[in-house]
Amino acid sequence: PRGSHPRPDLATPYVAPGTEAERTVAEIWQEVLGLDRVGVHDDFFALGGHSLAAVQIGAKIRGRFGVELNLRGFFDSPTVAHTVTVLADPGGPGDRGADRIEVVSRDVPDDELAGLDELSDEEIEAQLAALLAEDDGGGRA
Repeated sequence: PRGSHPRPDLATPYVAPGTEAERTVAEIWQEVLGLDRVGVHDDFFALGGHSLAAVQIGAKIRGRFGVELNLRGFFDSPTVAHTVTVLADPGGPGDRGADRIEVVSRDVPDDELAGLDELSDEEIEAQLAALLAEDDGGGRA
């Protein structure tokens, strides 16, 4: 839950979100990571982020922005500032994730997303690895 824990002491100084998009992305991170504040240059992993949290953030971003978050690009530069850059111009120069996993657009009920909380980190890692392997293999099922 958002605001449960203070932001950890990081080497990166806190920079408050300045735009509406930065505020929205930072709020999503706060909610998922259970932090009271997240700076635009804070590293996702330094804040305690992990694969399950990344998937949850991706789902919430898709729900609020209607844009699919490229997890490979996200992991390359896991900051709020970079995420906002990618959302503003998917596939553009800020999107370092050159190969995308094609997503079929469909409405996902909240109860389906809630099941993510019940998966272990190992199960999420296995699912992500399987998706990436399918993508690397030309999308074969």
